[in-house]
Amino acid sequence: MNFSFIPTRKRSANAGRNAIFTLTFYRQDGQWVFDDDRRDIYVEPLVCGADDVFDVLSGRDQDPAINRCTVNFSATPIPGHEVHASFQKPEYGGSIYTTTDMTGDVPFEFWLCPALFAYFDRAPQDLYVQKVRSWSA
Repeated sequence: MNFSFIPTRKRSANAGRNAIFTLTFYRQDGQWVFDDDRRDIYVEPLVCGADDVFDVLSGRDQDPAINRCTVNFSATPIPGHEVHASFQKPEYGGSIYTTTDMTGDVPFEFWLCPALFAYFDRAPQDLYVQKVRSWSA
């Protein structure tokens, strides 16, 4: 018997990784935090400006009763995204990003902690965030 084998494509290091991630953030002790059981992340706070971005994105800046918000985020554009942030530089093990989506033409700078690397191998040049829903619980 003569068998012909077709070579298979080698899986890339990112094979099986999502392109779009979904997280639900909640308020605890005056901060926005999130949990991700699949990545062993619990009560991870948003700090250093990321909390301010999230106040605007969630609508909490207009309605302080909002204390939950679910978002999709990706390194590639998401139709209907509310925030597009651009990587500026690494800092303190995390990454500095800027966005003009909440300040008009003036770039707003914020820091994302090393938990970002639970979702991406390296800091993406661009991050896109889409609010799914926000509410008070």
